[in-house]
Amino acid sequence: MKQDVFEQLLNDLRQHADPVHGFFGPESITWQINRENVIYLSGMRALLLQIAHPAVAEGVAHHSRFRQDPFGRAIRTFHTVHAIVFGRPDEALKAARRAFAIHARVQGRTFIEESERTFVATDDDLLLWVYATLVDSAMLAYRLFLPDLPRAEWERAYEEGKRVGLLFGLSPEAIPPTLGDFETYMHTMLNGSTLQVTPSAREIALALHGGTWWLRLIAPLNRLIAAATLPEHLRTAFDLPWSSQREWAFRLFVAVVRRTVPYLPPHIRYVPAARQAWKRIHRTRRT
Repeated sequence: MKQDVFEQLLNDLRQHADPVHGFFGPESITWQINRENVIYLSGMRALLLQIAHPAVAEGVAHHSRFRQDPFGRAIRTFHTVHAIVFGRPDEALKAARRAFAIHARVQGRTFIEESERTFVATDDDLLLWVYATLVDSAMLAYRLFLPDLPRAEWERAYEEGKRVGLLFGLSPEAIPPTLGDFETYMHTMLNGSTLQVTPSAREIALALHGGTWWLRLIAPLNRLIAAATLPEHLRTAFDLPWSSQREWAFRLFVAVVRRTVPYLPPHIRYVPAARQAWKRIHRTRRT
């Protein structure tokens, strides 16, 4: 998508945003899902799925500081998502423009399905894959660690969430129109020949084991969750260990988290951006 087309899309979207609630609001399923800290336990899975796409891996390898700051790109992505979901319209649009500008500078060349191609990170197929990994991993984590939603609620959440994809720079026609279509897309990608774990992807994955002391501390847990939730062929390609003991440890962790989450205070259970959004709305209502 070109910059002028993207700006026109943003202007169109802004017409439907509430000046206080932003593009979603407290009544949306999107807020209900994205406010939960536990959905980010699937963050490593989403990252590994993203770099399993050769073009995404090449873009990260040559246009980021992943060796010095292995989780920097992921943290910036989550900050962008939070600004879009929970921010005022101006905050959301600023985050969307910043992400689009960064992606527009990421260009390269790689082999996909044995054919060489040039790419820009704003190409619809690449943006769709990154967006899809975030959506799919969030849904998976929500179902693992929280009471599942009825199918109709997930369909509503998906319909709402397409706005996030548009604000990331996806063309409207590139986004699967229904949740069923999205699930078909994910199945095709996970079982097709597009995803290939390249040497660049493996190098990035190894870097994700490092970082600050607390990231290194939780790295075994991140790898355990990723190994449990990735398709077997990708788990093997990323050299993630798996065994009956690890499966038992994963099931125990899920059970403990499910029992613990309902008793967590809001400042621990919910992401800071969600808490700030609620405070903003309460201040407005009092005024």
